[in-house]
Amino acid sequence: MVDTSPNTTGLNTAEHDGYPNEGFENDTIDGDSHDDNSDSDAKERSSKRFEELSERGAGKGNGYSDKQSMSGSSAWRFIDSRQPSTEENCGVQTDRCIDWLVVLASFFIHFIVGGILYTFGVLYITLLNEFEETKSETSWVGSIQVAMTWGMGIVSVQGHFEKRKSLAMGVAVCGSGVGTFAMAPCIEFLIKTISWRYTCLVLAGLSLSGVGISILLFPSELKINEGSKTEPTLSCSNKTRKCFKNMFHISLLRRADVVVWLVCHLIIQVGLVVPHTYIPDIAVGMGIEVNNAAFLVSIVGITSTVSRVVMGVIADFRCVNRRYMLGTNVMIAGVMVAILPFMKEYGVIATVCTFYGLSFGIIISLTAVVLRDLVGIEELGPSFGLTMLAKGLGSLLLSAGGSLYDLFGSYDVTFYITGSLLFVAGGILLLLPWIRELQGRCCYHGSANITTETGP
Repeated sequence: MVDTSPNTTGLNTAEHDGYPNEGFENDTIDGDSHDDNSDSDAKERSSKRFEELSERGAGKGNGYSDKQSMSGSSAWRFIDSRQPSTEENCGVQTDRCIDWLVVLASFFIHFIVGGILYTFGVLYITLLNEFEETKSETSWVGSIQVAMTWGMGIVSVQGHFEKRKSLAMGVAVCGSGVGTFAMAPCIEFLIKTISWRYTCLVLAGLSLSGVGISILLFPSELKINEGSKTEPTLSCSNKTRKCFKNMFHISLLRRADVVVWLVCHLIIQVGLVVPHTYIPDIAVGMGIEVNNAAFLVSIVGITSTVSRVVMGVIADFRCVNRRYMLGTNVMIAGVMVAILPFMKEYGVIATVCTFYGLSFGIIISLTAVVLRDLVGIEELGPSFGLTMLAKGLGSLLLSAGGSLYDLFGSYDVTFYITGSLLFVAGGILLLLPWIRELQGRCCYHGSANITTETGP
């Protein structure tokens, strides 16, 4: 006797894909009592239903709802995060007064981490004179980056804001601009007063204070879907597999737009760290005093702070295309880096640093917001973790700038290459929609996998 229960698998699948139930409630199989006509009708209904699902999947970006099909599936489109999220697990109580405590904590984290990171060029000159090693070997000190604290500060802010996410992000990340401006002269003063070794101890203690500040990074309150509270019993191996799957989100690396994003930010990190590190050394080589050379880094910090806050306000307007702003300013930063070696006077160098700082601040302010537009709030944490991994790998390439100096006798080639790479990376970011659309077409024609999303 064959089971006569309804085909609940097909029914559940159709409901999960956002399709109505009709066509499945009569799909039963009775091995003892059915005639040829009923069997034929059932097969015909099943065949028509399959064709209908296939046509809907083709017209809606592989099985998405009607509203989403107008702009492509969510896997291949930028989510307009200026609209309130409609995802089931994204009902977050946001934009409250208490949420600004998270912004305050993130500000101080950026002040500490960003200030130490982007003022390494001041310490770099002292290390060169102290150890008399090659510039490539000394550059390795600044190449070793730790991004975990920084990443959590950014992701936490994004989880607490909807309407003013760009403004909150701009205020949070301007901490690194203030830190760059404030720490450059302070580090120079400490080196002269208590030596570079004790200066490093002071910076280490300052970094340790980030542990206490992180207490303010409380989690956002999510509305849990009632239907998702019941979980099946898992074996130990399945639990481990699920844990690693949720931790690393390898599926993100199957998306061409995410991979391109990561490669671009690896390049961007190289282009952004190189000027902060080597500009003071270039200025000293031109005969400029160390104090004035360190102030060039402060100029970058001041201008980037202003641009971060201003862009945070502007980016929340619907008339602003944040992705275009990000890609364009990466290209502008690349031009500023490439032309810097041609500048021979302090005033002109300071002007270039001003424009570079403005572009740099906009890049930092928009990175997390555009990434949220790309992958959505649900995937922001793991995707930003991958972005920080790419940035860490890019930081390791900082020592290549010192190697090029040892090879050519100047930083000119280093700035030409990094400026060109920044320009190319900015152009590629502008092409993300076409890359996403191309992958969507390839996946539809070459794969039978259908990405699904729960309908409202």
